This record gives sequence, C-alpha cells and structure tokens, in this order.
Amino acid sequence: METNYSRPPKVSVMMCVYNGQAHIAEAVASILAQSFADLELIVVDDGSTDDTAVILQTITDPRLHVFSQSHLGIPQARNHALAQAGGEYLAVLDADDTAVPSRLEQQIAFLDAQPHIVVVGSAYLQEDHLRGRTIRVTPPTDDGAIRQAMLRGNPFCHSTVMMRRTAVNQSGPYAEDFPYVQDYELWTRLALTGQMANLPDFLVTRHYHQHSVSNSWRKEGLRLWLFMRANSRAIRRLGYPWYHQLRVLLALRFIPLDLYATLRSSRLHANKP
Repeated sequence: METNYSRPPKVSVMMCVYNGQAHIAEAVASILAQSFADLELIVVDDGSTDDTAVILQTITDPRLHVFSQSHLGIPQARNHALAQAGGEYLAVLDADDTAVPSRLEQQIAFLDAQPHIVVVGSAYLQEDHLRGRTIRVTPPTDDGAIRQAMLRGNPFCHSTVMMRRTAVNQSGPYAEDFPYVQDYELWTRLALTGQMANLPDFLVTRHYHQHSVSNSWRKEGLRLWLFMRANSRAIRRLGYPWYHQLRVLLALRFIPLDLYATLRSSRLHANKP
C-alpha cells in the first residue's frame, strides 16, 4: 500500500519516550516496517537527557513526526501525542517495545470489520530481562471476559492497543493525575463507549528490564495506590457492587515482579560508592 500524504493517515501510532536511547531505534523501526504503510508515527520526547533526540534525528522517514516537551511525565506526553495525531485509529507502542510487521494490518482489518469494537489489543511476548525468560501472555479476547477481568486488573497491554478516535473523543484523554496506570483508568471510560477485544495473535514484544520500574519504594507504593483507584473506578463504571474490590489482591500479578525489581535496584544504588 502506498502512503498518501495529502490526507490524514488511516492510523496514528503514538510513542512517548524519556531517556530511551537503548531501545528507541528498534521500536521506531518496527513501526516504520509495518505491512500497513498508511500511518504516521508520533513520537513525543518527554525531556530526555540522553541521546534519544539525536537518534530520532537520524531517521528520515517522512511518516515520523517528533515533538519535544519538558519533562512533564508520561500521561502529559501521551496527551501531547493524542493532540498531534490525525488518524482515524490511534495505536500505541511504548519506546522499548517492538511490534511484528503485521500488527497494524491485523488490528485495522479487525476494527474495520467490527464497528462496535472501540479498542482492541492482542496477546504479547514479555521478555523478562530481570530473570532471563520469555513469558507468553494471552489476555481475554471477548468483551464479556475483558469486562470481568477489569474488575481485578488491567486486561490490556498498553503497547498492543489500537483505539477508535471517535471513542477517545467521547471518553476523554489520559488522566494526567495518574502518573502510573493511566491506561487502565482510560479503559474504564472507553468501556462506556462500546465493546472491547484482544486478538489472540502475539503482535508485540514487551521488554521488562531494570528501567521498567522505579528504584523507589515510595513510587511503587504510589503506583499500587493509583491502581486501586483505577480499579475502584472500573468496578463503579461497569456497574458492579463495591465489594468486588476486595478481590483485587488476587489479581495483582505485577506486584511480585515489580517489588523484586525495586529491591534489586535499591540494593544496586545502596552498593554504589
């Protein structure tokens, strides 16, 4: 498919980065190499202090649009990307993840054929660089199962998601008072605009490494508190009784790995001369 630059692209891919020099080139390349070419890639540099900006300047593909802001935080950067995106569909890829070449083509075909679906994600591979293993993650695929999963946690990997612009316009942008789990909070509002789905194909590789988490127990505590806030909103907005939140501790699968990473990072910092 040839790209027509005289009109808005079919899909805008949004990527936010802060000090991502180690992975940004590979993440960008995985989007520019997609089998579906009618796209734009919006990259918002959230005040990086490493060579991220230099690396992005070396990429000459006209579909890449780079914007810079002072270091305001991830939700602000995501909303900056939303404001710049012109596509009918809005896809996300984090700056240290990669997408398979058919990812956009598969998701666009699915949304074109399913007008009642407002957001679609996919299964994904998680490269756990902390423990040296690859995990195959298969989230629920149909709307009913996804809504049930939202009562306990986040049923989407953010890097796999594609959304309808009309639904995001209706639900509103990312909540900027959520420095963490702002994606989960957004799903609680998008769920009110239509149905949701995950494709069973493994369309993204998510990289989980030392920089994926904070080395601060205080920040990890804030992340957990914000997760509980988003979970409370999910339960309320989906019309379930409040006591469903008592089950949330059973679904905090990210906590053991994140606490392990935080402990390891804290020890490394403590041992530095």
